[in-house]
Amino acid sequence: MTSYLNLTTRLEEINSNLENDYSNINSLLESLKGSFNGESATKLCNDLSTSLGQLKSQITLVNSLTKVLPLLDDHSTNVKTLNDYKSKKNNWTSDNPEDTNPYSRTVSSYESKVSTIETQITNQMPTISSVTSSITLINPTIDFSYKNYTNDAKAILSLVKSGLNVSYGSAYQTLIDKAIGSWIDGFKNNSYNLRTGVLSTYYTADEIDSLIETESIGATPREKAVIAALTIIELGIDNNMKSQYKLSTKCFNSVSRPYDTKTLLYNGADCASYISWVLNTATSSNFNNATLETIRRQGTKTSYENLQPGDIIYNSGHVAMVINNQISNNSGYIIVADASSYDTGGYPKGIRLQRISYKTLSSMFTGYDLTEFYERNA
Repeated sequence: MTSYLNLTTRLEEINSNLENDYSNINSLLESLKGSFNGESATKLCNDLSTSLGQLKSQITLVNSLTKVLPLLDDHSTNVKTLNDYKSKKNNWTSDNPEDTNPYSRTVSSYESKVSTIETQITNQMPTISSVTSSITLINPTIDFSYKNYTNDAKAILSLVKSGLNVSYGSAYQTLIDKAIGSWIDGFKNNSYNLRTGVLSTYYTADEIDSLIETESIGATPREKAVIAALTIIELGIDNNMKSQYKLSTKCFNSVSRPYDTKTLLYNGADCASYISWVLNTATSSNFNNATLETIRRQGTKTSYENLQPGDIIYNSGHVAMVINNQISNNSGYIIVADASSYDTGGYPKGIRLQRISYKTLSSMFTGYDLTEFYERNA
C-alpha cells in the first residue's frame, strides 16, 4: 500500500531548512543595505529581495502540500478495502433467492468514502499546481545553500504531482501512449541514454515504490508490470539523463537477494535483472538472482501476433518486455522495454525502449505469454 508519510516527513525537513535560509538571507540583506552603496550593491540587494519573496512563497506552499499528502494515504487504504469487499460481494452466493447480499451496504459505504476523498484531492489540485509551477525559484547573484533544498523539494513535488495526475486518470494508458509516441522516437535518435543508477540523484527507492503503487491503483498485475517498466524510463527522461556507459552484467546478478528498487537505483541493471525487478514489483514473485532461463520458464510460447503488453521476448542472450504490438500477417513491429550493454539497431545502451521489426523478431526471439505467471502471483 502506498504511504506518503516519508514524503511528508522529508518535505517538513526541507521546509525547516528553507525557513533557516530565509532567516539567513534576510539578515544578509539587511547587512548589505547598511554597509554597501553603488550599482552592484543595489543589484545584489534587488536580486536578494526578489529571491526572498519567492522563498517565502515556497515555504507557504510546501506547508500546504504537507496537509494534502495524508489524503493520498486515505484514498489508497479505502480503495483497497473497497476492492476487498467488492470481491466478497461478487463471490457471495446463497441457496435462498430471497437472501440479501450482506456486502452490498458495505460496498456502497466505501464507494461513498472513496468518492469523497477523490473530490477532496481534486479540490486540492490547484495547490499542487501552484507548488510545482513556483518551484523553479531563484536566480540570485550569489548562490546560497537553499538552492540545494529547493532542488530536493522540486524532485519530491514533481513525483507527487505525477502520482496525483495519473492516479485519477489512466496511468497505464498514459504511459503506453508516451512509449509508442515521442519516447520511442527519442530513443531511436539517441536523445536518451538512461542509466538507472543515476536515478538515486533524484529519488529514493521508497519514493519510486510509492509512485508506482500510486500509478497502479486499480491496475492488474500485468498492467502494473508495464507501469513499473515505463515509470523508470519516464523518471529518467524527465530528469534529462544522458549517461554514456557500458552496462555491466554483474551489476545485478552479483546481488544475492531479491531485486528491489534500491538495488536498481544504485547499481543499474542488466536485461535479466531489469525484467526480474519489474515482475517482482508487479506481483508477489520474489526472484533472487534470476537468470534468463528462469524468466523464460515463467511463460509459455506464443505467436508474435498474440504478444500482449507485459509479455516477454527471449533468446539465450537477452530478454525484453513487450510494451506494444503492431504485428499482423507476418509484418509490422513490436515495441519493447529492456536493458542492454550493446547497441541494437542504433538504439542506445542502457535502459531503453526499442522498436523490433517482425523480420528481426522472427529471426532472433521467441515470444512468451506470461498470463499464467501474473495469475499465479497476483
